[in-house]
Amino acid sequence: MNSVLKWKAGLRSAAWRPFLVNGDTYLLKSVTDDTGYHVAISDLVSIWFEELDSNAFQSRSKEINPKVEAPVTRLIRHVSSFIDGHQSPDCQYSLSSHSETADGVHSVTLHLKTRLASLPYSWEFRLQQGSSTDVSTHLVCPLLLTAGELQRRTQELQQLLLKKDKEIGEYKSMGNRLTRRHLETSSFDTKIFENEMQVSKGLTDLLQSSPASCTSSFGDVYKQVMTEQERQGQQAELEAEADGMDPLDEMMASYSQELPASLLPGPSGSSSYTCRLPASLVPSTASGDEPAAKRAIRTPPVSPRKGIPRSPAKSPAKGKSSEVESQEQELQRRLELEDRLKQQANKQKSKKKKIKL
Repeated sequence: MNSVLKWKAGLRSAAWRPFLVNGDTYLLKSVTDDTGYHVAISDLVSIWFEELDSNAFQSRSKEINPKVEAPVTRLIRHVSSFIDGHQSPDCQYSLSSHSETADGVHSVTLHLKTRLASLPYSWEFRLQQGSSTDVSTHLVCPLLLTAGELQRRTQELQQLLLKKDKEIGEYKSMGNRLTRRHLETSSFDTKIFENEMQVSKGLTDLLQSSPASCTSSFGDVYKQVMTEQERQGQQAELEAEADGMDPLDEMMASYSQELPASLLPGPSGSSSYTCRLPASLVPSTASGDEPAAKRAIRTPPVSPRKGIPRSPAKSPAKGKSSEVESQEQELQRRLELEDRLKQQANKQKSKKKKIKL
């Protein structure tokens, strides 16, 4: 069944950014809007999180800044502006660490000191340590996927260079020559290129820099990779929910555009075919539990002798028999359709059971 997926980016698809505080370089990523924020900080060993909605934000703001009164959306945007992009020189950053609790949880607090409309305004991100699974989910696996994507793109560029060399060779074979000789380059060779990169000065500079600072060079690729993975994950969850529907209900929903209105369930949602039979075949109870048809046969309104004309122009027997026959055929066809739908539902259930085994 076709479903419309309303995808919303989460913290996992946000890119890590280098974050300098207390003389050390950390990694920070965040997702913020007018309803609150979700922030993560990592030192490449552990990871800390905090998620806060607008109500909790307003309560903490009054706790830290009791003299500041402003709309909560403005306060959230003000605080977010100092962590969503480059660090601002107008803000003082500091990070304090707290000892482990009885549960073994280690927390940190990121302090911000800013000014809001010429008034001092402070904020505290109170982050709780995540598990080793969180480190893998938000740091290790995403970085490995990003490295794999960068390698794939490098190979695509190398193949493109080889095609360009063939194209240039074709032009030269036709007698074309460069008018500016200094623009001419040698043909691209993959092995020579890789050997040159191993001894290049760029690699030496990279190894001497902080590992956390390297994320700024591939932040866009990281975000593209994780956004696509998160979107596919939400799509898979939506399809799994659709697979969990009752097979008969799923088929009836898919066939609803093709079946005539007389075969669809009534307003009550009943799937019984009693509600789809012709009116002449459905017993009606005008009073009590006795069908009206039986009472009509027991107490006819007129005498049979007087009610039946002696010499009718046409015998109605043929018309009535054909009408009853068509009604019986319609009933038989609908019952066969219901049996076929139930058989298909049972087949789908048996397939799912086999897959689970």
